[in-house]
Amino acid sequence: MSTPTKAEQSYAHVWTDHLGVVHERRQDDHGLTLCGLNAGESNHPISARACRSCIAERLASEIP
Repeated sequence: MSTPTKAEQSYAHVWTDHLGVVHERRQDDHGLTLCGLNAGESNHPISARACRSCIAERLASEIP
């Protein structure tokens, strides 16, 4: 697997919940996360813990 070029790179829009877990926002609706949570204003990140469900959804969407 090669490294994507700058044109191929994309960045996730994220939301941090009150526990400090970071979730990826849906591309079509920034009010929801990939794992189905309602995502309003993000909390101050207190850690670097990623939501496992959001990661699984992102990986599943990238596999043909």
